[in-house]
Formats: sequence, C-alpha cells, structure tokens
Amino acid sequence: MYCKTWAQGTNVELDSLFETLRIKQFNDHSHPLWANYNEHPFTEASALSIAFDDNDSPEFCSSIQTRTCWPPQAYRILTRLWKITPTDGPLRGLQPLGGIMLHSQIDWLKANTDCKLIFISREGNSWQKFVIDQYKNKFDLEFKFDSHSYKTCETPKDDSCWQPIIYQGDETLLTEWERR
Repeated sequence: MYCKTWAQGTNVELDSLFETLRIKQFNDHSHPLWANYNEHPFTEASALSIAFDDNDSPEFCSSIQTRTCWPPQAYRILTRLWKITPTDGPLRGLQPLGGIMLHSQIDWLKANTDCKLIFISREGNSWQKFVIDQYKNKFDLEFKFDSHSYKTCETPKDDSCWQPIIYQGDETLLTEWERR
C-alpha cells in the first residue's frame, strides 16, 4: 500500500489517472455527494493524491487545497476524498490507506510549501473527537479542534461554508480566520 501526492502538471500519467477516476466519480449520480467531484475544486488544488492497494489498484483519491478566505499558509488536506470502489455499507473505522494518504499529504506540504497550518473540515459537529482519537491511535498523528466553525468557501451566506475543523500547526493563524 502506498500513496502518490504530486502537484498537478508535474506527472502526466498520474494527472490522467486522477482525471479519469474523478470523472467516473462525478458521473456516479447514485453517490449523494456526486456534484462535489466536478472539475472546479480540483483545478484549484495545490496537489492531488491517489492511494493504491497492494495490487497497485487505486483505492482512494483526494486533494490538498488553499484558498484566499483562509489564513495565508493554511492548507486543507483530504479535500474531496472518495473511495474508488464503493463498499456495500458504511466504512467501519478508518482505513490503513487513509493514514498512508494523510502522511503523504502532510509530507508533501512540508517538502513543497511554506505551510504553517494543516486542517481537515467536514460539515456537522460530531466527528472531530472520534477522528482525532483514531488518527492518534492508528496513524500516530496529532490534531486538535475547538468549538468554532470556520469559513471554508467564498460564499459565507451558505451555511455549508461554515465548518468545524481539526488542525495541526500554528494555532495563532486561527485568530486570522473568519469564524463563528
């Protein structure tokens, strides 16, 4: 199992594979979040990732992103994460390849950017403690969270743009971020 993380345009083969997988995901209208996989979020990605199983088959895809509505040097990881082959039911717990992808994206950011804050955001308010505990216990990664929802997109009138986050890095950047 391994993960490849790269900046778009630096690996034609991986760019092509990612785009093929993205189009397949976008065209699967049975998935409740299919519209999230349109082209736009990925054109603004800082990097893309594909996690492969032991047979070199793609299992997960996601991206790394930064936006002007976030503090400078803040990056969102595992953006638009999806599993290539859907399971029959909900995933129970975190997958080992998810940890490999987390480490790959964090390592890529440290090697290729001046990143000071790494975060993951999701809608809803009941996931943070569980995920932080799992990341610590299963993947030896430390994250924190607080009680705020942060502006994650350019349309603040849309409630889905205000999301709780888990983060690691320079906490002082959180004071520069629009939050509720």
